Amino acid sequence: MQNLKVYKKIFRIPYAKQFAFAGIISRFPQPIYQMAILFVAYRYTSSWIIPAALSSTVALSYALAIPFLASLVDKYGQRYVILRLTILYLISITGIIGAFIFYLPYPFLFLFAATSGISQYYYGSLTRTRWNWLIKNSKLLHTAYAFEGAADDFVFILGPIIGVILATGPQPIISLAVIFFIAGAGNLFFWTLKSTEPPVIKIKTELIKKNTDLAKPIVTIHGVSFCIAVACILGINFGLVNVVISAIYTNAGQASLSGFILAIGSISSLISGLFYGLIHINMPQTKRMLILTITATLILANYIYLYNNIYLIPLIIFLASFVIAPIFTCLNTLMKDIVPNARLTQGFSWISSAVNLGTSTGSLIAGITIDRISIKASLIILLIVMILWNAISYPWAKNLKINQYL
Repeated sequence: MQNLKVYKKIFRIPYAKQFAFAGIISRFPQPIYQMAILFVAYRYTSSWIIPAALSSTVALSYALAIPFLASLVDKYGQRYVILRLTILYLISITGIIGAFIFYLPYPFLFLFAATSGISQYYYGSLTRTRWNWLIKNSKLLHTAYAFEGAADDFVFILGPIIGVILATGPQPIISLAVIFFIAGAGNLFFWTLKSTEPPVIKIKTELIKKNTDLAKPIVTIHGVSFCIAVACILGINFGLVNVVISAIYTNAGQASLSGFILAIGSISSLISGLFYGLIHINMPQTKRMLILTITATLILANYIYLYNNIYLIPLIIFLASFVIAPIFTCLNTLMKDIVPNARLTQGFSWISSAVNLGTSTGSLIAGITIDRISIKASLIILLIVMILWNAISYPWAKNLKINQYL
């Protein structure tokens, strides 16, 4: 219980509770929307092709826009960008609702889907940047990042369930209306919290001459590509597992359980994330991540033998997901150590972008493999990807000139 006081310390910071809470609320539209757009589109089109295409449009536009929007946040400030994106997002959701209700041509649906993806900002990067500005103690910052990882898991536990329940009800369009009100309330509340907004750091020419990382493309900064690769691999893992679990339980006649099984993984990650926030080890972030990904690979190997046992799969999901939040805490801490403070929002946003691109890739790989070969084959591909990554990441991480410790 003594260790739990470290969480009390970070929330004693003035207005920390407010922006942390607002950040959680502002995250909810994304996981709710992921499920709502699928089921609402299916109800109105009686086809899975359009829903899948709309979902992909949202994910791709989001992944491509996030790094660019993050650079605007670093340049003009969080509140400046939040207000404009929120207005665009609310207009987009209204447009999608209208397109479904009035059966507008598909191009309108895809237009609003694209603009909703572009304006669906990841608030986790904004809250992490605020913590970084407010906390100068590395151990407390580690705890704050762990809390943010747990917040992500909490949102992705409840969000998809809420989305499915609302979108499969008698009036599925209500799910999109709920997203409108949550985004409006949460985003605007976050926008009002001016006192904890990090100041915009003006980059002067003489500073750029001393530190070229302030001006060159962020992906070319030493170590950033490693962080992006880790996030992409994790995304591939998520995409493959999501589709595989859905397929396994659908084949077993228990399709409705798949969402709850995946929620078990988020619960596991949430628990480990909060626990990890209490632990402080004098070890490089890259070494920590390597140990955690190897552990995950060893646990995932059991999928190949137990994939048809719907009673043991929840246990594997729980164990394999226990390392997810700690990996993301390491990843965000490493990005913080690599990227200049003036560009920190961009660094965090690239992680989110890479995860989404990886998830889309993993889902596509799983779908093709399951249809043309088997569920087991997709699990073998997942294991091969993880083994190859562990083999590549060891020498890559070893050659990184980053020695920050906690």
